[in-house]
Amino acid sequence: MTQETIYLCYEADKWISRESKELAYIGTDLEDCIAQLAANFELNEKNKEQLRTNNQTISQQGYGYIIEEERTNCFINGF
Repeated sequence: MTQETIYLCYEADKWISRESKELAYIGTDLEDCIAQLAANFELNEKNKEQLRTNNQTISQQGYGYIIEEERTNCFINGF
């Protein structure tokens, strides 16, 4: 069974609190996810670079964006 990587992209408040996270996009390519977030939420080049390096950013409008990497077809406890 193959384990593919997917990326879960969230919009959140400026503190990126767990309670505020709302799933915005799911993708299989990190650069595509960054491009989709940038296009839909008016993120600039600095925001895109922060997503590449830190997996999170705060937009000029004051919203937080975070990308989480997950694997498919696997148990979370390592079995």
